[in-house]
Amino acid sequence: MNFPIQFGFPQIVLLLLAVGGCAMFLYAAHSLIRGEKHYGRLTAEEKEIYYRHGRLPRHRRLRLKSGVSGVLVVALAVSLLWLTFLAQAYLGLSGDILAARVVATSLVGVDHAMSVTLTLLDENGKPIPVTDPQGRSVTSMSYVVYGDEWMLQATVIKVNPFLNVLGVHTGYKITRLQGRYDDIDMEQNARRSVYALNGGDDGFFQRMKEWKGWISPFVDAQYGNATFTGPGTYDVFASQTGLYPKPAGG
Repeated sequence: MNFPIQFGFPQIVLLLLAVGGCAMFLYAAHSLIRGEKHYGRLTAEEKEIYYRHGRLPRHRRLRLKSGVSGVLVVALAVSLLWLTFLAQAYLGLSGDILAARVVATSLVGVDHAMSVTLTLLDENGKPIPVTDPQGRSVTSMSYVVYGDEWMLQATVIKVNPFLNVLGVHTGYKITRLQGRYDDIDMEQNARRSVYALNGGDDGFFQRMKEWKGWISPFVDAQYGNATFTGPGTYDVFASQTGLYPKPAGG
């Protein structure tokens, strides 16, 4: 199960903006509450205290000029923090991960069949090595798939949105490749082809049932997901809700 962490240059910029917003807010709030020192407005007694201790007394009177400027700085700081939160929420909820590449070609002279070359990718877009039937480590595997479309299936753990805002992507694991017929009668009776990937489901739903108590604060939903389409070359992305294909280069 992959749980990509999306933290890069945009998040660093937003973090700096958030720190700046917090600093502005604290400074403005401190100025409004603490007041300022003004030697010219001291009484004789206060000046005597200053001569003895070297510190100007603080006046907590809220003057119109300093009060308005302080409120404006607070409003600016809050706006900056809010915009930072919204930007990170958008990045977290819209950051899709390239999970696989598929090249599907119809077999010449064979109806309802295709050759599918599949490359699984990690969260950094690098091919995941797999073992072929001869025991060799390869980055792509080819399969004969019967049907009018190829279908990739995955198990998905959708995390709560607050984790997306922090940069944690929905967890996913591509588990199965199979064919799909357009005609429902063929779907029920024609030749089938199903291939396990990444060890298959691997007891996913049973484990989720066992772990539900302690992971529930962090998990919004756990479920199976599938995407299918016809022959062509596609990039398959993992969104915050599941898989979807796009024509390669599109």
